Amino acid sequence: MAFPLRPSQEEWRLSRPKLGRPPAKPFAAVYPGVPSQYQVRADHKYNPSVWSPRSCLNSSRRQNNLLGFVLLWLVSFCHNWLLGVNRADEVWFFTVAKMVSEGALPYRDFAFPVLPTSLYLAAVFLTLVGKQLLAFKAFVAGITAGLAWLASQVFCQLGGPRGRRWWFLLTCLVLAPSLPGSPYGVLAYLFLVAGLSATLKGLREPGSWPWILAGLFAGLGFTAKHNLGLLALLAVLVAQRQGKPGVRWRHRIAVLGAFGLPVLLSLVPVFLSASWDQFYQGVFGTKAVYARTAFTVPLQGRLTGVPPSVVFTPAEDFLRLALRGLAFASVGFAVGSLLWLWRRKSEGRREPMVLGLFLAVAVATAFPRFDSEHVLPIVPLALVPLTLRAEAQAWRFLRLWHVAAAALLAASWLLALVSLRQGVWRPSQLPSLQGVRLSLAETRHVEETLAFLGALPREESVLFIGPYAAFYYTVSQRKAPTRYLLPLVTCLGDNGQRDLLTTLERVPIRWLCWQTGRWPLRPQLLEQLVTTHWQLVATTGECHWYRRPPPS
Repeated sequence: MAFPLRPSQEEWRLSRPKLGRPPAKPFAAVYPGVPSQYQVRADHKYNPSVWSPRSCLNSSRRQNNLLGFVLLWLVSFCHNWLLGVNRADEVWFFTVAKMVSEGALPYRDFAFPVLPTSLYLAAVFLTLVGKQLLAFKAFVAGITAGLAWLASQVFCQLGGPRGRRWWFLLTCLVLAPSLPGSPYGVLAYLFLVAGLSATLKGLREPGSWPWILAGLFAGLGFTAKHNLGLLALLAVLVAQRQGKPGVRWRHRIAVLGAFGLPVLLSLVPVFLSASWDQFYQGVFGTKAVYARTAFTVPLQGRLTGVPPSVVFTPAEDFLRLALRGLAFASVGFAVGSLLWLWRRKSEGRREPMVLGLFLAVAVATAFPRFDSEHVLPIVPLALVPLTLRAEAQAWRFLRLWHVAAAALLAASWLLALVSLRQGVWRPSQLPSLQGVRLSLAETRHVEETLAFLGALPREESVLFIGPYAAFYYTVSQRKAPTRYLLPLVTCLGDNGQRDLLTTLERVPIRWLCWQTGRWPLRPQLLEQLVTTHWQLVATTGECHWYRRPPPS
């Protein structure tokens, strides 16, 4: 009697692996007729600490992935809109992007503290969609959605289950929402996570293309935030040492060449406009002052009484601070999860090492400002090791957290809409800011300031000094008399302050608005000159109005 070439149905059922489990050593010598997809030991058990190289985004359902990203973008935009208007950084970046879309050149026509890639992208988006703050919010929300989407890609590259990807994205929406602010930091982190994904692919696949992409993303990160780009390049080069020794030099050349391409292209307009000195001073000359004066601890605005950029109701503020606390804590927990995963790995530890390397780059580039705007873009990357550990250990509270995350997201929207019905805020009708959220207190202060400004002749130049300078230039539709649209000490530096003082002597600026209230990063040299030699005329809204004294 001949032996069957296939095992029994019971043996086949026991030996067949479940979907997504990595195969163990084949047992073709025992069952030579078993198809290759079933050649697994019957006693094989899935080891969740061994990360699979598959990617959950490389599925055949591309239309579902596209619709999912569009939905993620839409939710991020709605959240950004409900968070209100950051009249400091957000309106400043919107103003300079609008100027670029109308033909202005950065560094020559206005000071700008980083390389200009994020500015050019925002200007193109505003030109295509509309020169309104709502369009700018959609641009920032798209970058935030892309960052979360790429983090979910890395999560799947390192073995995360496909079914958990959407819960991972929901967690990103809750703990790392789209904030009203300048987008260059979030864009730089997006390029960092894209470079991590390309690096992981390069370690597993032959060829130079993954390394070219990794170098290209590091270069793009440099053109968005130069310190992050340099550290990202270093992380890619260190990760290359984990690859095959025979081709490291070739891959290293590919990385360096791809890194230099976007950097050189971003500097072409600087050279063509002959604004190298202004570029160097704005991007590199202010960093010593920035590191010395801009240190911020988490949730500093709440701890020291600094007035927030966005006004919330007490219930919204409590929920926001609770979620911010969870977001900051997740970055710390991610370090412990990385160590656990590194010790848990049974075969090779290069993936957790590379992930930890890029996470260290993300945390380092937040220095010295550890506030929400600089730390929250790190959270999607920090959630990768944290979620992988939770999946490996089958944490019981995961299902509860998914329900809680959806409830918290709904609550953040509901509280904002309830405050709208209660008359706490209303959609703005200001120029270029139609439809965005402004509180009634903000609106009242702005209207008082604009009423005083409207009584001044249009031909008389007005200089605004304070975090909201660009906001008042936009809503009053007046042209700034200097290059400095964000006249804070971190953007001016020592040379910028002296340059602004020289401008005040040469340009016939008659009126100056010094923003009221306690605001940090005040330009001390300028404040001393104004309070000593200019005449204080009135205080309306958010301005101490100073008038230049008549020549003696």
